[in-house]
Amino acid sequence: MSLILDWRYNKNRILETYLNEIYLGQNGDTQIHGFELASQFYFGRSIREISLDQIALLVGMVKGPSLYNPWRNPQNALERRNVVLKLMLDHQMIGDELYELLSKRPLGVQAKGQISRKYPAFIQTLQSDLRRQLGDLKMSGLLGARIFTTMDLKQQEQSENAVVNTVSKLQVQTKNPHLEGAMIVADYRTGEIRSIVGGLQTQYAGFNRALMAKRQIGSLVKPSIYLAALSNPEQFRLNTPINNQPITINIKGSPPWQPRNYDRKYSGSVMLMDALARSLNIPTVNIGMKVGLANVIDTQKAMGWDNIEIPKVPAMLLGSYTISPYDVTRLYQTIANQGGRINLTTIDSITDRQGNLIYQHDKTAKQVVPQEAAFQTLFAMQKTVERGTARSLQNDYAGLQLAGKTGTTNDARDTWFVGIDGRNVSTIWLGRDDNGETKLTGASGALQIYKDYLNRVYIEN
Repeated sequence: MSLILDWRYNKNRILETYLNEIYLGQNGDTQIHGFELASQFYFGRSIREISLDQIALLVGMVKGPSLYNPWRNPQNALERRNVVLKLMLDHQMIGDELYELLSKRPLGVQAKGQISRKYPAFIQTLQSDLRRQLGDLKMSGLLGARIFTTMDLKQQEQSENAVVNTVSKLQVQTKNPHLEGAMIVADYRTGEIRSIVGGLQTQYAGFNRALMAKRQIGSLVKPSIYLAALSNPEQFRLNTPINNQPITINIKGSPPWQPRNYDRKYSGSVMLMDALARSLNIPTVNIGMKVGLANVIDTQKAMGWDNIEIPKVPAMLLGSYTISPYDVTRLYQTIANQGGRINLTTIDSITDRQGNLIYQHDKTAKQVVPQEAAFQTLFAMQKTVERGTARSLQNDYAGLQLAGKTGTTNDARDTWFVGIDGRNVSTIWLGRDDNGETKLTGASGALQIYKDYLNRVYIEN
């Protein structure tokens, strides 16, 4: 029989058939045959989209799909996967560094029995929006209703691809296989969310980091502080000189606080606009203390953080508290829309089965901070792109008139970037679920996801 097959079909065709028919597991009464179906079953993705270590796991399972079942026998599966990776190393298919990285990764399989579906983070947020807008009682009566969402399918896929592609590369570059990412893109003029990415596993529901992960925001807090200052034009303007010398702040009942600039460099003074563009800590603290912590908090709550507990301590001026990417987007939507706040939403409208309107998103903006102060803050954020911490954007995307803000927290545990173009505000977080060190900054981490996204939206198209 083997001679007949070899005579009738070429070896590539025989191999293709084998790969499509090999038994790789069981789902109830259904047998899992072929690498494509197995990839969907174990990882919730096409074989073209999974990583090299995940491919190695599937290859290792050929010897014994039951013995090396990653759900039933995860330790066996992990050891078998690493045997395959070692063979790849021995045959010079991968190098030493990549082998070390891949062999330390977890198996990465989806939850057993979980049904793969597209855009789970967006759908999860949509369900939350429905409950908030209609309540559980009305939701139970939506049978036959039509829900029109705000998703832009193309932007959703571009966002997902940007997050997965960039974070995967950074995992290799930093030898840090536990990096994760999240992203939200919203139209700042209407509050309509165009895309949400909750993590690298974009094909099945799990922990939605964009909505649920509350992480320290670091320097992302700074524009709201500068906006609070610029709301008092008699005292603060873009060219106002701000002290940039080391300071000590005495706190009752606590040790003195001595904030430092990230680069440990200081000057006599710096213009307010440049202090924000360069994300300097000392001038920010000086501004915040002059404005008053209570006034800063009032400004932040007006801009969208009204349901967030903000600690009234000096360290809040450097983003020492935790916020989700979703809530970060709320604040920056107000800045981008020149002080006009609009609630974020994934719902455009809902009609019943007869076509009668049940709900319509209100796109009317409420002016919550002075328009001029918001405009000046946005202008300073454009300088962040031109010559500040996000200046690497300038070479490739100078024509887009981008504004942005990087953020890095203590010990580089969280990296952030918020980008604003002519239509959307995009919030990106990159970090680790275990709060471990990323070895990255906002510029070398989260900003790189935004670059990938811009390339897909503006360059490739």
